[in-house]
Amino acid sequence: MKNTGKSFYILLLAFFLVNLTSSALISISKDEAYYWMFARHLDWGFFDHPPLVALFIKAGTMIFPGTLGLRLLTAITSTLTLAVIWKLVPETDRKKSKALM
Repeated sequence: MKNTGKSFYILLLAFFLVNLTSSALISISKDEAYYWMFARHLDWGFFDHPPLVALFIKAGTMIFPGTLGLRLLTAITSTLTLAVIWKLVPETDRKKSKALM
């Protein structure tokens, strides 16, 4: 269990670092630019989507300007989601040698 658990957290850290690196280096798409504009003027709701996307972008760009801030909270929450899913897997299945494959 310890070895599989340790390997999982190493993979999780690698996943997060790859997300951060790609977030900083890849230019924004049209959709991201659209949401970034909504993040500049937060409101309770927008024409075609809820405000959480804009709130994530606003919070991220307050920490880091540019594309890294634009995607920061998405990278964090996707990593945390993987950790939660791993915890939801029964312990007997997590102990298996091929659990991470």
